[in-house]
This record gives sequence, structure tokens and C-alpha cells, in this order.
Amino acid sequence: MLIDAYREVGTGGLAQVDLDERRNRHQPLSALAPMAGAVLGAVTERLEAEGRLQAEPGRSSPVQRPPLRSALQHR
Repeated sequence: MLIDAYREVGTGGLAQVDLDERRNRHQPLSALAPMAGAVLGAVTERLEAEGRLQAEPGRSSPVQRPPLRSALQHR
């Protein structure tokens, strides 16, 4: 989503906010690793598609969700 927001408004339309510390109390941090891997995989795939990152030979592509804008347009 951040990639799409950057494309839409550039750095001038983005802001950083200090949210202090977010704790995930219902599961240990180690249980979040699969989700973190999926997010990193999706970002990597987008960068590869844009030619800003060279694909690693033999690496499988993750399933990527569409940009939020396209999901909202299909409602």
C-alpha cells in the first residue's frame, strides 16, 4: 500500500508518525515471521516488475494482492 501511496502523491504527500511501540499480545513475535516474509516477498516482486531489483534465479514468486485502488474500483 505504501508503494501505491508513494506513486500517487510522492514524498510530499506522505508523513511519518511516531506510534511509540506496538505490542502484539495475542501471539509471540516469532509467529509473525510468515506474514513478514509475505510482505517482503510482495515488495520484492513489485521492485522486480519495475526493473529496480534483479530477480534471484530459482526463487518462487509470492502471491501478491492487487493495489488498494484497483480493489476499491471493483466494488
